[in-house]
Amino acid sequence: MALLDTETSTHGIEPLISERQLCELLGIGLPTIARWRSEGKGPRFIVLGVRRLAYRPSDVKAWLIERERASGMCTLDSAAA
Repeated sequence: MALLDTETSTHGIEPLISERQLCELLGIGLPTIARWRSEGKGPRFIVLGVRRLAYRPSDVKAWLIERERASGMCTLDSAAA
């Protein structure tokens, strides 16, 4: 199963991906995703514990779709950030 598959389990819960898996998928480091989180710029996340975060593949996909560009500037406007 690919990391961004959005199929639900037999319990109706979408499998989660870890912070490290997300960083690997996006080709970024943990400090970058932490900064995005603190600035409200990254994908939605779930707090599982004090030092444990997870991401729904559907939220990551939605976040990526918001950033798709066919042409124009490579910057995000403040409304999309």
